[in-house]
Amino acid sequence: MGLPALPDKRLPTWLVGGLAGYLIALKLVLVFFAQPQIDETYYWLWGQHLELSYLDHPALHAWLQGLASWLLGWNLFAMRALTLLTSGITIWVLYDWCRRLAGEHWLQALCLTIALYCSSPIMLIYSSLALIDRLLLVLVMLAVHCLARFGTTWEAEGRLALRWLYAGAVCLGLAVLSKYLGAVAGAAAIVVVLVRPGLRPLLRSPHLWLAAGLALAIQAPTVIWNSQSPVTNTAFQLMLSDAPPLQAIRWTEIVTILSEALILLSPFCVPAIAVFLFRRSGPGLGGMLHELSRWVFIVSSLGLLTLEVVFARDVIAYWNVLAYAAFFGLSAWFIRSRVLQLLQIGYGAVLSTLLVYHFTVFPFLDGRIGVRAGDFYGWDRIAAATAAAQASTGAAFVAADNWESGSELAFAMRSPGVVSLSPRIDAYSQWQDEQSLAGQTAVVLESRDSLAALQTRFDSLELISSIEAMSWGRPVRSYRLYLGRGFRPVAR
Repeated sequence: MGLPALPDKRLPTWLVGGLAGYLIALKLVLVFFAQPQIDETYYWLWGQHLELSYLDHPALHAWLQGLASWLLGWNLFAMRALTLLTSGITIWVLYDWCRRLAGEHWLQALCLTIALYCSSPIMLIYSSLALIDRLLLVLVMLAVHCLARFGTTWEAEGRLALRWLYAGAVCLGLAVLSKYLGAVAGAAAIVVVLVRPGLRPLLRSPHLWLAAGLALAIQAPTVIWNSQSPVTNTAFQLMLSDAPPLQAIRWTEIVTILSEALILLSPFCVPAIAVFLFRRSGPGLGGMLHELSRWVFIVSSLGLLTLEVVFARDVIAYWNVLAYAAFFGLSAWFIRSRVLQLLQIGYGAVLSTLLVYHFTVFPFLDGRIGVRAGDFYGWDRIAAATAAAQASTGAAFVAADNWESGSELAFAMRSPGVVSLSPRIDAYSQWQDEQSLAGQTAVVLESRDSLAALQTRFDSLELISSIEAMSWGRPVRSYRLYLGRGFRPVAR
């Protein structure tokens, strides 16, 4: 099998099944009821302005969001509908692994794996909301699945199972077309071919190189866009760092990242992660899955460490989500103690419940954690006030002082034409034509005490009203609406 044998003493299937069901229920609450998150609405707008690529990321997720809006309309369900598909595929892959690796105990192993996979709040939340990560995670998992089947067949029979090889290449290519982090899985696959003696003869097969070429060919839209854009994706990402590269190691930031990861994963899985990383992979499908997953974890972690240390990029703990997924997909074989399994799932269930309440009902954790969910509440009220102000003043367009508020407002108003007055370049720059709005009047939403900056963009600004975003009758955030006359476009 190639993985550690499942322990003889197991938690009852009814118990882990119930825990898995509870965590899946939390996931569905997020899908159907969580307040629209800033990045979700930003990516939704990408789908309303289709391009070959975007400054922040490649275009696959935006294309699918555009398709969702065309099929299902402009609403919260349409924005998150893809999550139901990606979650279903994830469960199917985990089912196939457990059926092949756990034998007669496959159902208990599947319930335990789903419960452990969802026990990390970072996995539960970022695979549920309408973020690119939900697509990235499932495509990398499919790539690992296909390439493991291919590698296992080669090692056991000396036969090229070409359907698995080329399917894996397509999944890898699509993963990178959704987010550049998908290249982590490609790099991991290369390392596995080099470190496993039984796979090295594949380097002489033209099919391996043709599959690699296929994965690269899928990036053609991104390559074409970058060749025509004055600012490439890479240059844009490096712009986001305020510190020069190759400076002294920022130990405080590294410790912060590790601390955040420990909280979001839980301390109870750390010993199992160590075994996962350092245990030698065996033969068979289990060993191949372990080898590929382990190197996805290592390559992803080292890559983000390089961004932090070499390029002085402010790395966030959740960016390493591919590493976490790589471990949790096989965690039932590595978190072996029933006590640790219960502690891991219980920790995640409690923390995830609090976070789901924070994102869905009331942002009671604002000021205590890094994500201000208060920014996500009250947008229907803000949109109604903005629409009323535009109707009463006859303003030509609606604007916001930054892309974050602009995206939330655009989604709530169901208007892809909301203008972002952010001073920094962003995806709005790809479709926003400020010159055509010169001299016109706008209703402007201020959300960040940016009045001084806004005054430079108009001949005059007049306060229309203040708006309180509310949740359960309590204010969570304040905004101001202005009437701006004589818009002054700037080049970004």
